[in-house]
Amino acid sequence: FQPEQLMVALYCEPHPDEFTVDVLNEIKRLGYNTIISMVTENWGDECMQKLLDRAHKADLKLVIQFFDHKQESIPFIEKVIKRFRSHPALSGWLVVDEPDSWNGFGWAEQNYARIKKLDPEHVAWVNVTAGYKINVPLLGDMRGFDHYAIPSFDPREILSLARCFSQYGDSSFAFLQQTGHAYFYGREPTVAEFRLMLSEALMGGVTAIGTFAQLPVSEALRARMPEVLGRLKADYPIFRGKSFPWKPESPVHKLLVTEGREVDGKKFVIVLNTSKDAQTIPFKGREL
Repeated sequence: FQPEQLMVALYCEPHPDEFTVDVLNEIKRLGYNTIISMVTENWGDECMQKLLDRAHKADLKLVIQFFDHKQESIPFIEKVIKRFRSHPALSGWLVVDEPDSWNGFGWAEQNYARIKKLDPEHVAWVNVTAGYKINVPLLGDMRGFDHYAIPSFDPREILSLARCFSQYGDSSFAFLQQTGHAYFYGREPTVAEFRLMLSEALMGGVTAIGTFAQLPVSEALRARMPEVLGRLKADYPIFRGKSFPWKPESPVHKLLVTEGREVDGKKFVIVLNTSKDAQTIPFKGREL
């Protein structure tokens, strides 16, 4: 999975009906080109049909994540694949999320085979936690991992993780954090941290990015997101360029990471300032 344009996806947990035309337009304005939404047997597939149609009108692509993982759900899963595999807004399938956390690799293997048999055209992958062993074969058309750094972990780990995943020659997808108001996060990342995490993933060889979860509450981050995501997509061809050895003529501060890339005969030097931003952003509560 080596797309010419960078997939920048927003992971969306609420019911698909909550993603109205106005919400989808806001997602598009912020710089996303893809959304990831769950489908479950309890919700049915009609709401996903409506979301796909709205996403298409908003010029957004949709990745469908299968939430059910029991044998009784197989007829529903197959129905969903057959119904939506030809929809123009469909971008791919998230086979299963974090099967390493619930011993679900057997199900992941079955579901990946099921999806590719019914829809060999679209990308399908499995997402694992950042702590899972990376030196083993993973199912899917690309490797997927998540890393939610703020505030408990160091965002600089993302570069190492992405490099480890890409060294096996596989494409990779990274779920990164842009929210702090949901689940167990204490705060949202600052603009500098958000930009750093995304850039590290691309420097490490990631070919698609998702952010978790919903839209940011932080007014500062939301205000700068179109700029950050726009620049990231514009620079994507440089990150994908051929690496070349590059060493600065003068000593570089230990918090600077530098790499060379060549694109169409032009040479670029990517410099990341990995100094950790400790700014705390207050949050107001869960909000779509």
